[in-house]
Amino acid sequence: MSGVLAVSARRETPRPVSPSCASIADVPRIGSGVPLVARDAELRTLTELVDRVRAGDAAAVLLGGEAGVGKSRLLAELSARAESDGIEVLAGGCVDAAEASLPYLPFAEIVGQMGASHPDLLDGHPALARLLPGAPLPGALRPEDRDLGQRQMFEGLHDALAELARDHPVLVTIEDLHWADRSSLDLLTFLLSRSYERIALVASFRSDELHRRHPLRPVLAELLRFPGVERLDLSPFDQATALAFVRTLCAADATIRSEQEMRVIAARSEGNAFLAEELVSAGTDALPVSVADVLLSRVERLSPTAQQLVRLASVSGRRVRHDRLRAATELSDDELDAALREAAAQHVLVPDGDGYVFRHALLREAVYADLMPGERTRWHAAYAAALRDDTTTGAAAELAHHAAESHDDAVALAAYVRAAREAGRLGAPTEALHNAEHALQLWPTVADPETVAGISEVMLYRATALYADNAGETDRALRHSEVALRLADRTGDPLLAAGTRRARAEYLMRVTFGVEEADRLAEEAEELVAGLPPSVEKAWVQAVHATIALTLDRFDDAREYAGRAVATYQYLPADADAGGVDIDAMVTMARADDSTGRYEQACRGLAAAVAKADGRGVLGVELRARFGLGVVLLDHGELAAAVDAFATGERVAAENGLSWSGGYGLETKIMRMITQFQTGEWDAIDATADLPGRTVPASVLARVVAAGLPVAVARGRFTEAERRLAELCDPWPSDDQDVRLVTTAGCELEIYRGRPERAAEWIETGLAWMQKLEPFHLIEVRFGALGVAAYVEIAERARQRGDTDAADAAVAAGEKLRESAEAAIEHARTTVGPEGRAWHARLQAEISRLHGEHDAEAWRTVVAEFGYGEVFRQAEGRWRLAEALVAAGDRAGAAAELRQALDVADRLGAVPLRESIRRLARRARIQLGDEPPAAPSRTPDTLTPRELAVLRLVAEGRTNRQVGEELFISEKTVSVHLSRVMGKLGAANRTEAVNVAHDRGLLT
Repeated sequence: MSGVLAVSARRETPRPVSPSCASIADVPRIGSGVPLVARDAELRTLTELVDRVRAGDAAAVLLGGEAGVGKSRLLAELSARAESDGIEVLAGGCVDAAEASLPYLPFAEIVGQMGASHPDLLDGHPALARLLPGAPLPGALRPEDRDLGQRQMFEGLHDALAELARDHPVLVTIEDLHWADRSSLDLLTFLLSRSYERIALVASFRSDELHRRHPLRPVLAELLRFPGVERLDLSPFDQATALAFVRTLCAADATIRSEQEMRVIAARSEGNAFLAEELVSAGTDALPVSVADVLLSRVERLSPTAQQLVRLASVSGRRVRHDRLRAATELSDDELDAALREAAAQHVLVPDGDGYVFRHALLREAVYADLMPGERTRWHAAYAAALRDDTTTGAAAELAHHAAESHDDAVALAAYVRAAREAGRLGAPTEALHNAEHALQLWPTVADPETVAGISEVMLYRATALYADNAGETDRALRHSEVALRLADRTGDPLLAAGTRRARAEYLMRVTFGVEEADRLAEEAEELVAGLPPSVEKAWVQAVHATIALTLDRFDDAREYAGRAVATYQYLPADADAGGVDIDAMVTMARADDSTGRYEQACRGLAAAVAKADGRGVLGVELRARFGLGVVLLDHGELAAAVDAFATGERVAAENGLSWSGGYGLETKIMRMITQFQTGEWDAIDATADLPGRTVPASVLARVVAAGLPVAVARGRFTEAERRLAELCDPWPSDDQDVRLVTTAGCELEIYRGRPERAAEWIETGLAWMQKLEPFHLIEVRFGALGVAAYVEIAERARQRGDTDAADAAVAAGEKLRESAEAAIEHARTTVGPEGRAWHARLQAEISRLHGEHDAEAWRTVVAEFGYGEVFRQAEGRWRLAEALVAAGDRAGAAAELRQALDVADRLGAVPLRESIRRLARRARIQLGDEPPAAPSRTPDTLTPRELAVLRLVAEGRTNRQVGEELFISEKTVSVHLSRVMGKLGAANRTEAVNVAHDRGLLT
C-alpha cells in the first residue's frame, strides 16, 4: 500500500449527472488530485478489513470524526481500491433533512444500486421493492399483523446481501449516521447482529454531533458490543501534517501563498482538512477568523443571483432536487442554469443525480444559519408550494416540514398525517410515530382539523398508539390510547368505544401486570358490542377478549368468547377484509379445548384453522395457528408430528421473509429445536444454532442460541456452553422459555463438571425467576428433578467428609425442591402431559438417591415414562437404572440397560453420558462389547487397578463402607484390599499408605 492520504470531507462517490448541468461534472474541484497525506494507518485498518472479508470473514467499522476531518474522502479511497480489486461496493448516505423524516434513505440507495446491477436478486425479495423510487406501498397494515412488514424488509435485505456475497465480496458504506432516522438505525443494528460471510460494512458519523441525548449514542454502544464491529476515530491533523497538507493544496491549486501565510492557515484550520481547503481558497489577504466566515466567503464571491439560489437551496437541506429548486425559484431556465454553473465552478454545489448537493454539510449549515427570518419563512413556503401535489415517497414528510417552518399549520397537519400513513406502510413505525405526534401537536391550532386532516381526532390518537406499539414504545402507546379512549367515549359511538378499548387492551397485554386491566377493558368492549350488528370490529373485540381469557387460564370463557367471534364472522359480507379474525378465534378455541382435556378436538380445530389460513394472506394469524398445532402435539407427546408442524410453520415464515425475525416465525423455530432435542435430531439443532454466527448480540439470536444450549452441554462442548451462558445471562433473560433453557443447561453443565453446588445455584435462581414470571409452571418439576440430582452429589460428598450437618442441609434443600414441584403439579393450569409425568418420575427416583437408596423400580418407571420419544432422557434413566441394578447384584440386567443407553449416547454424540456409562461399567466389571477387557496390569509399585481404586477413595476420606458402595464390593473386601496395599507400600496404617502413595506419585 503506497502513498499517503489527504482527507477532505467531500463525498467522492460518482453519481449520475443532471441533464441540465451535464458539463458541470467536468468542473475541477479544490483538492482534486492532491496526494494522500497522513492517513496511512487508518487506510491500512480499513483495507485489512476488506482483506478479511475477501478471505471469507465478515467485519464492520464505525468511522467517527468531527465535521470536515475527512471521513468521506477516506471512504471514497477505500471504495475505489475495493472496486479495483473486484469487490462490489454499495453506498448509501443519510442527509440532513431537518425535521423531515425520510425512512430508510441510505438503504433505499443501496437497494436501488442492487436492483440496477442485479435485478434478479430483488425478484426473490419482494419486500425490498417498497424501498425503490416510485414503488407502490402496501395498504395499511392490520393491527394483527403488527410489524410483519418491517420484519420482512429487514430479513429481505439481509438475505439479498448474503446471496450477493456468495458470488463475490461486498463492501457496504453508509455516510453520516448522525442524521439517520430511527428505522435506519434499527435496520443497521439488525444487519450487524446477523451472520455474514464476505461482507464488510463501514459507516461514518460526526463524533462532535453526539450530544448526550443524541439517538445515535446508545446505538453505537450497542453495535460496539458485537464481536467483529470496531470503532475507528479519525483525528484532525497535527500541526506539521496540517502545514504539509496546506502546502500540497496550494501547489495543486496553483495558489501563491507565502510560508507565513501557509503557517497561519495551517494553525487556523486546527487540523481540519475541509477548513484548510476553505482557508486556502478564501482568496483574501486578511484571513477570516470564524468558521462561518470562512465558509460564507466562498458564497460571497458568487454573483447576487447565484448567492440567492444557494440560499434557496440551503432551505431544502444538504441535497435539493432540480425540479423542486426549479419550482421554488422565480428565475428563468437560463438564469437558473447560469447560477447553478457558477455555484458549481466555485465548489459550492455539486451535481448529484437528479439534483445538487452542497460540497460539505458545514457549508450548507453556515448558509442556512445566515438567512434572515423572513427569508427562511418565504422560501420554506416556496418549497411547500412546490411539494403540494407531489405524491412520491417522502414528499409528504418534506411538505410537512416546509409547511410547519412557514407557519402554514393547516397544510402541515394534513401532510404530517399523510407522512405518518406512508411511513407506517413502509414499515418505519418510529418515523410514523414522529409524524403522527407532530400532527397531534398541530391539531388544536387548525380550524376544522378533522376536515383538513381527513381523519377524526380519536382515530388519529388510535393510529399514533398503534405506531408507538409497533415501534416498541409501549408506554407511549398506552398514553395515546388512553386519550383515544376518552375521546371515543365522548362520541357516543359504542362500536368506536369498543374498538378503542380492544386496542388498548392489546397494548396492556405487553406490560407487566397489565393483563388484569386488559381483561377489564375487554369485558367492557364485549358489553358495548353485544347488541350491535355484525362487523369486523365486533368480531375482533370478541376474538381479543377470548385471547385474554386464555392467557388468564379461564378456558371456558375463552372458548365462549372465541365462539362468538366465529359466529359474528359468519354474518360478515363475503368481501369484508376481516384480517383472519375467524381463524384467530378458531386457534384460541382449540387451545382452550386442549387445556380442558379435549385433545383430539383441539387437534381437529387447529388443523382446520391452518387449512383455512393457507393462501388467504393473513400471515400473522396463519403462523399462530401452525405454532399452536405444534405446541398441542408436543404437549401430548406426539413428537414426530410436532416436529413436522413446526417445520412447516418455519417454512411458511421463511417464504415470507420472517425466518429469523421475532414473533411466531421465531417462536416456531425455537419450538422445533426444543422438540428435536427430545427426538434426538441434534445435528439439525446444531445447524440452526450455528447460523447466527459467533455472537449473541440481539434478542432474536439469543433465543436461537439458548435453544441450542442443551445439545452443546449434552455433547460435552463445555467451553462453548459456558461462554454462551455467560452472554445469555448478562442480564438474566426475561423470557420464560429462555429461563427454562439456560437454567437446565447451566445445571447439567455444572453436574457434568463435578460442581454440584453451582448446579444447585442455577436451579434456585431459575426457579425464583420462573415463580415471578409464571408461578406454578410445570417446568418446576424438571427443575426439581435436576436440583435434587445436584443435592444428591452435595450430600454424598458431605457424608464422605463426615459432615452430617451439611449432608442433612442438602437433603432438606432437595426435599424443598420436591415440595415446590408437587405444588406446581397440584396447581397446574393444564393436564400434566407425558413430559411432565416423565420428569415427575425422575424427581421421585432422584429423591430415593437423595436418601441414599438405589430404587431400581423408581428408575424403571423413569425409563418407561420417557419412552414416549425422549431418547436422551430415557438413556439417562437406563444409566441410573443400571447403577441401581448393580447395587442390587443384578449385573446381567445392568449390562442390558447400559448397552441400550450406550447405543443412544453413541448415536447422539452425547459424550458425557457415554463416559458415565463406561465408568459405571468399569466399576461394576461389566463388558459392554465396545472396548477390550481391562488387563490386570500393575503399577510400578505392584498395586492392581482395584487396589489403586480403593486407595484413591480412601485418600478422599471415605470409610470402608462408602468405598464398598462406590465400587460395588463388600466392606470386608475393601478391608482385604487395604491390607494388601499397606503391605506392598510398607505402611503401618491407611493414613501412612495414602501419604506414601502421594509421595510416589500414585495418586496424582
